[in-house]
Amino acid sequence: MKRLVNLFLIMCMLVLLTGCGEENANTEFSASIPEENMVDIYYPADKGIVKERAAFQFKQPDSIVASIEELMLVLSDKLGNDRIEYITYMIDANNNVTLDFDLVSEYNKEYYLLAKAAITSSLFQISDINFITIRLSDDKGTVIAEESFDRKSFYFYGYSGM
Repeated sequence: MKRLVNLFLIMCMLVLLTGCGEENANTEFSASIPEENMVDIYYPADKGIVKERAAFQFKQPDSIVASIEELMLVLSDKLGNDRIEYITYMIDANNNVTLDFDLVSEYNKEYYLLAKAAITSSLFQISDINFITIRLSDDKGTVIAEESFDRKSFYFYGYSGM
């Protein structure tokens, strides 16, 4: 009789532990499935960069040119045209992207750092991009800042979800 009680208790524990383990595994698996043709959009905030709540879905995901255009259109709105204004981009045969911005208001070093972090974090989700160069020009067209970034360049400025 004692053996039956022990066997029953062991079986109950196995059933309970097996059920809990499956639930956790299913939750983790479903949360880690990436959405196809979607990227996260980052933008500068007061003291860091913020990730947009909803991911951005490309309309033409097979075209790197179209993907950059779509993403920069959304990013330029998020950056706000009161400090820096997105002008244009160029892409070369090696998928190196150069972005041109104009300085609209007084140069703010911290904001510009946040903007670079947001831009590179957003654009490097497009897998074909090798390098990103960001140029900032003043109202006379003189380049006042130009920096290049690769995937190993890392900006971390107040966002813990990257």
